Amino acid sequence: MSNDKQNQRRNPCLFASTEALRSFAESVSSLWCPSSIEILTQLPSAKDFISQFVAKSRPCILRLDRNLPRWGVENIQEMCGKDSIITVNVTPDGHGDAIRRVQEDDNKIQKMFVLPEERSMSIGKFVQSLRNNPESHNLRMDSQFHMLELDILEMDENNNGGQLQDKVATENKSSNGIFYYSLQNDCLRKELPPLVPYVDKNFQEILLWAETVFGTGPPDAVNLWVGPSRAVSSTHKDYYENLFFVSSGEKIFYLHPPCDAPFLPLKEIQTCRFQQQGDHTWNVVREENIDNPNIPFKTPWIDLWGTDKYDSYRHPITVSVRAGDILYLPSLWFHQVSQTCETVAINWWFDMQFDSPLYCYFDLLQNCRVECQDDEEK
Repeated sequence: MSNDKQNQRRNPCLFASTEALRSFAESVSSLWCPSSIEILTQLPSAKDFISQFVAKSRPCILRLDRNLPRWGVENIQEMCGKDSIITVNVTPDGHGDAIRRVQEDDNKIQKMFVLPEERSMSIGKFVQSLRNNPESHNLRMDSQFHMLELDILEMDENNNGGQLQDKVATENKSSNGIFYYSLQNDCLRKELPPLVPYVDKNFQEILLWAETVFGTGPPDAVNLWVGPSRAVSSTHKDYYENLFFVSSGEKIFYLHPPCDAPFLPLKEIQTCRFQQQGDHTWNVVREENIDNPNIPFKTPWIDLWGTDKYDSYRHPITVSVRAGDILYLPSLWFHQVSQTCETVAINWWFDMQFDSPLYCYFDLLQNCRVECQDDEEK
């Protein structure tokens, strides 16, 4: 047997024709993922919810006829105290945790994953910062997950940071940035413990129901989200079953099912972070790789640049989650999130069950790569 044939056997690869991919996309649309999701006005039995939604990895909205809290940011401040310290994400334009184009000293432009600046501040100062920034509904995004048309950032090679282009720095100099409480990682219980008894009391029945539904015990994390319309979360997925409650305002979720993974490429992206100076200009600074300072720190993230050609194979769903709604977002679903106005929300992350066919299939799809051929090629 020749070495070439031996190598082919040692390194198998998968191939799917254009016709097969189109058939797959059509099956997903007709059998699994309609263009809208179901709204439930009554809490179903755990058994019914498992069979109709969890087992099928199908999102839905619980719009229940019950007195769930409608807290605004002032209510949060009153319950926790204006002097309580929290960790707030701050960016010049509302787009943190996102892939951005960064121009280095040699004028070379490359894509980097840019983290928000994290600031410790009192709740009172956070509320004041929200009030000082006028709401803007000019969100530069669309429901098809095309890459955001954001300004190019600048960085110097000495890692001292680089000013953003004048347009961004000027637009945000007076507002001092966009403030978004989006720490995650169980932030409600860790940073805002006075809220815990209120949350547990108001959601006791739903949370006990959820523990039965997901079968993995109490929530692994409880998170609070408070931000203006200009704050946007870029496309990502979570390894959690997610119950997302909007207390006040409105969230817009742009969803994609897990089967769209090959058309939402995951890449290792060099990472940097926003940093604001005393004169209100913004710098971009490389994140240090603690394990190996000689190797750039990288973050795996969805890279949407140049993926418009995959639109016909993807299955976007736009979902409006208004005050009082609870969105069930199954694990592994891709989502990009914004809000139409100042919004307060709470979500619960329940561990997903990894010992399932869904995760195994997803893991394979996520590692598949799509290569386009010319129309003339067979």
